[in-house]
Amino acid sequence: MPSVIKTDASTIITCAQSTFFLTRLNAVTQTRLMEVIHALISLKAENELAEIIDNQIAYLIPHDFSVIGIGDANTFKSDLLLNVSYPQDYLDTIISQRGDALVIDSPIVKAWVKQPVTMIIENLPLLYQKNNCWKEAIVRHRIRDSIVSGVLGVDGVKTSFVSFVSQNHGFTQNHLYILELLTPYLHVAMLRILKKKIACEQKYVKLSSREKEILQWLYHGLTNEEVAKQLHISSNTVKNHIHNILNKLGVNNRSQALVKAMNSGVIQRN
Repeated sequence: MPSVIKTDASTIITCAQSTFFLTRLNAVTQTRLMEVIHALISLKAENELAEIIDNQIAYLIPHDFSVIGIGDANTFKSDLLLNVSYPQDYLDTIISQRGDALVIDSPIVKAWVKQPVTMIIENLPLLYQKNNCWKEAIVRHRIRDSIVSGVLGVDGVKTSFVSFVSQNHGFTQNHLYILELLTPYLHVAMLRILKKKIACEQKYVKLSSREKEILQWLYHGLTNEEVAKQLHISSNTVKNHIHNILNKLGVNNRSQALVKAMNSGVIQRN
């Protein structure tokens, strides 16, 4: 049985310390669970993780909104935050930009950091009374319950965190066990994506501001001649810049360069 912790307002339900038995789940759920684990092990990009959460994990743990992040639990700074389906105005109440870092001020995250185990938090509007903007967003989007998990890093190891919330349906003991089992794989997937992102960013440091500008125009579908007109330079100069970009990024064509730029966030998707 799970542990139930009654607070003055919300109810927090956590996994018991006993072993998780896969036989608690029916055959179809077990198969779907193994498919998710395989997908998490083999994924290579951020958009793949978003699709896994939005489709395969949503079947196992039905939810309305989800987000996953990785960073420093002590400062609440996020190195990578993947918003799968949370409304932007909700995120605006819990995320602030400090220099180059995103800082998360979420009552859900703080509740998990205090007790870093897989848990269900019921009656979210009652969880935290001080953050009125957050409470208003919770009420506005009719968010009721959350199921959260993660891996708390120590000695410089990154902390990962994942949150699913529901509006009308609640979360069950089986959902708790499933997320408990998936959490290590989600953590490793986020570490892999972060490592790739950092490696890409280190490559992009070599690009000049002009080269980044040209990449942005290429993303919008402009030809060499059209880019030249926008930047008031010759087509040959644009061609030389593209040649340098390909060499610096170690790719063979502009399509591959654009994929790398999009995956690393260098290109603004608008």
